[in-house]
Amino acid sequence: MLNQKEEELMEALSSLIAQKRQANSWSEEDLARTANLSARRVRALETGRENFSLDVLSKLARAFNQSVLDLIAEAEDFRNG
Repeated sequence: MLNQKEEELMEALSSLIAQKRQANSWSEEDLARTANLSARRVRALETGRENFSLDVLSKLARAFNQSVLDLIAEAEDFRNG
């Protein structure tokens, strides 16, 4: 079970991933293919129905040419407005 701060980070990651995908003009299928994930999983992550594991964060970070730490820091900034 996640605490409040962790839940907020997961929500920020969900929104950030969707925003970054759209900024790249990628469909969910495009991101899924680039990150080696299923499109169903990308949808679940972006809508908050699934939490981000370290493995998934790593795949998404690589898809966006970032490190996991940079992706998390960007989500924190996104969350804090």
